[in-house]
Amino acid sequence: GEKAMIFIPSYLGYGSQGNGPIPPNTDLIFEIELLDQQ
Repeated sequence: GEKAMIFIPSYLGYGSQGNGPIPPNTDLIFEIELLDQQ
């Protein structure tokens, strides 16, 4: 399957607030793999 890495800078994510286990001003990185298409 196709793979992608998505980077979200902190100001577009949770910013200075943070959320639960995610500290304030943290960049978010998601690794995504498409397994199936219908």
